[in-house]
Amino acid sequence: MDDSQSRASIDPLAAAHTAEHVLSAVMQRDFGTGRSLETHLSAKKSKCDYRVKRPLGEADVRSIEAAVNAEIARDLLVTSFVVDRAEAESHYDMGKVPEGAEAIRIVRIGDLDIMPCVGSHVERTSELGRFVIRSATMKSDRVVRIRYALMPGEHIETAALCDEEPQVLSFDIEISDVFELGVGEDFETYAPFHISVAATVVREGDEVLWYSENEDGSPALNIMRQRARELLEYLSRMQDAGYMVCAWNGLGFDLRWIGHNAGDMRTAAKVARRIYDPMFQFFNQRGFPVGLSAVAEGLGIGQTKLMSGADAPVAWRVGHHERVMDYVVGDCRMTNEIVMAIQRAGCIRWVASQGRVKSEPMERLKTAEEVIQDPGPDQGWMDRPIDKASFYSWFPE
Repeated sequence: MDDSQSRASIDPLAAAHTAEHVLSAVMQRDFGTGRSLETHLSAKKSKCDYRVKRPLGEADVRSIEAAVNAEIARDLLVTSFVVDRAEAESHYDMGKVPEGAEAIRIVRIGDLDIMPCVGSHVERTSELGRFVIRSATMKSDRVVRIRYALMPGEHIETAALCDEEPQVLSFDIEISDVFELGVGEDFETYAPFHISVAATVVREGDEVLWYSENEDGSPALNIMRQRARELLEYLSRMQDAGYMVCAWNGLGFDLRWIGHNAGDMRTAAKVARRIYDPMFQFFNQRGFPVGLSAVAEGLGIGQTKLMSGADAPVAWRVGHHERVMDYVVGDCRMTNEIVMAIQRAGCIRWVASQGRVKSEPMERLKTAEEVIQDPGPDQGWMDRPIDKASFYSWFPE
């Protein structure tokens, strides 16, 4: 039986019901909700209501969609078994189980979800196809209604890349550490670094700022561990959903310190291997790094940096939070446009120190892992070459 025949035999209501399990598990895990308050399932479009701790924005909705698709793509096995009521009451949420029921059917979806349920389900999550949120409406300050549909003919791993241009998401961080580098002094002397604020920007889409707050609601000096973990998990989910996650020197700097601030270097390294880092790819071809603004100017991108990286920690510390936030978002936007320009031109161009525009072929952007595996650059002409391995020496063993 080919794939199209197999999908045609899947009960659409069973698929919608299984998707509700996955959605509810994601909502509980990522947003601290309970199970759905109210559910209506249909073959074409379904809806679920959830009690949330705060109003959900567009970035939250896209995050939920990406997380559900990431779980679907794991091809989790759906199984069931029966226990008596006493055992079920001691282990599971029985809120929706009728009072008189004694033999309780438990449905398990891999390591993601387990709960009492009498409905029909698919055999594996990969049978669901792509999960799409049609709308997410706040019925009140604390209840959101999510309407969703399934695209059973679309595979998760390629769905987000089927457009003429890929969906690009760039991220960037700023630090709160203030110091002055001496001539020839190594930046790493002042490590470890503390993140003040980070940004994620989907090209022509959501722009999200990641920072922590003081008790009075003002931005905190440093991002807290939980918030840094949320950022790391978000980047991982967006990669799983097919987004082209990019950062300028994200391999050597941003993800190292996101991992440090999150207390999870292993996940940071996993995400780092899968990002697209045009600066690292350029370094591996030419043997030296190049600045974001030099490339933006060389590619004719009409956007400039709003401040220098050295100024951002000082501005953050004296309370100019919005300036720094605008700056970090601006760098993400610039990275997105650089990524698109490189892919269209098949090369990278930059303005060298002499003011001349130079060019280097770059037929396609590669993941950091691909570049790590590629042969290193020719640096025989350099007096003090940068070691390629220094970009990823922070990876856990």
